[in-house]
Amino acid sequence: MLTDPKNGWLRELVKKEKPRSLALQGASRQNSESGSVSGEPSFWQDRIPHRDLAFAMALLAQALGTAMIVGAFTAGIILARTDKREDIDTTLKPISDIFVPIFFVMVGTKVQLGAYNPLVTENRAMLGLAAALILLAILGKVVSGWAVWGRGLNRWAIGVGMIPRGEVGLIFAQIGLAAGVIAAPLYTAVVGMVVVTTFLAPPL
Repeated sequence: MLTDPKNGWLRELVKKEKPRSLALQGASRQNSESGSVSGEPSFWQDRIPHRDLAFAMALLAQALGTAMIVGAFTAGIILARTDKREDIDTTLKPISDIFVPIFFVMVGTKVQLGAYNPLVTENRAMLGLAAALILLAILGKVVSGWAVWGRGLNRWAIGVGMIPRGEVGLIFAQIGLAAGVIAAPLYTAVVGMVVVTTFLAPPL
């Protein structure tokens, strides 16, 4: 018993060691929160391999003759299945907040708004193409939703949820326009399809 006079040396030892133990616990907790515990990588060191993987796969895709987004998208699929997904999203959010709006502004500046005027005869072919793309986008996603395997799934919700997935289409359309592979009317039709499907999905 610590209350025993014979164990006075033990009480003194506990008094000396207790503050030291509390200080070590506090330092360990602080280092753990900052990601700098001995033997563990820091926050930024832990992110570097993921960043390198995305850049490496993007450069590999470009070297193979495809768009860099193909490699980056593949890296995203791989990393999304790891336990670092939330940390990666938090790290990249400030970057996406800056560059995503710039990307959409660049997309919008290349659209010929006058091409959406149905009163102009030359525009009707493009508008018909845009309508066909919208119809195919909706039907394709809904049918894909009903093709999902599993019980107790809301396949309608899955299909409708995939309708506005047109960001990649915008990127490929912009690449094609810059390379001269597609003409301005087709680019305008693709952008119109993406805009319509994006606003159409929420009400459904």
